[in-house]
Amino acid sequence: GSRKRERLFGTGSQTNAYTDFHHTVFYAACPTYSPNTGSFGSPQPMLPMALDALCDVMEARCDPSRIEKERQAVLSEMTMVNTIEYRVECQILS
Repeated sequence: GSRKRERLFGTGSQTNAYTDFHHTVFYAACPTYSPNTGSFGSPQPMLPMALDALCDVMEARCDPSRIEKERQAVLSEMTMVNTIEYRVECQILS
């Protein structure tokens, strides 16, 4: 995790990512305002912190061993959903 993402801890926010055949999605689900008040005692908007955390993820430098671990996870997930039924379902829903 990044320091910017750690700032979202304790705010009721969730960050995650997923992939499918055509997309890789990174997301942050956050309340509109932080439950923690800012320096002037008013609630702080969460959108700037969430976008900052997502940008940090997109600019991350990865250790080659971590990339290989993630590659293996993606290949494993791909084999679980690489069925004709899944592809038909995706076409029907799109």
